[in-house]
Amino acid sequence: MTENTATVEASTVFEMLADDHRRDLLFALLDHDPRQAGQDSTGVSLDGVEREEIVVEMHHVHLPKLEGAGFVRWNHAQHRVERGPAFDEIRPLLQVLRENADEIPGDQSSGVSITSPSES
Repeated sequence: MTENTATVEASTVFEMLADDHRRDLLFALLDHDPRQAGQDSTGVSLDGVEREEIVVEMHHVHLPKLEGAGFVRWNHAQHRVERGPAFDEIRPLLQVLRENADEIPGDQSSGVSITSPSES
């Protein structure tokens, strides 16, 4: 990728950011890489949401979409999620969204807290 050429379509970025759970995971990857997902103690810590429901959604919907867009790499066997090859293309947008969360209308979080193993 050259410095002025984006390879990810804007519509793909906005589709990925449209879901709270995908957005939470991408925000978490800004600070922590690699990640564990789908486990209470080392990955997804849930606040008022059924754990199994979120794990199923992440496994069957959110992670495949994020991986298909190149934003994450997902090791199915180890339940390991890390930044993908296109993550750096969306990093500036994620940083702007995070820095301006108070200015953006609506709730920006799904209520699911994603933590790294060292934070548990």
